[in-house]
Amino acid sequence: MRYSLEDAASKVGVSKKSLDDYLLQLRFGKKFEFDFQKHKDDKVGVLRSYVKTEKGKLRPGGKKGAKGGAGTKGGMKVKKGYSDDEDDDSEEEDPSISD
Repeated sequence: MRYSLEDAASKVGVSKKSLDDYLLQLRFGKKFEFDFQKHKDDKVGVLRSYVKTEKGKLRPGGKKGAKGGAGTKGGMKVKKGYSDDEDDDSEEEDPSISD
């Protein structure tokens, strides 16, 4: 028998969003050959860390995580000279943004 994501989440007592995330981590774990048997008593965080590390290896430039790193702010590229500090009067307006 097959259940919808919503029904399955209800049956196991987790949110639909969490169950969807767990399934994604499991799929990536399988793709990256995670040793599920060795870690069968560990929490999902062990799998999540492994997946993050393996994804980092696929990115150009090495072992950066999914977010952050040099030249980024919250996972987004930040142009030099730009700041989100409202008290900084030296900040230039971005010509690509119009009101």
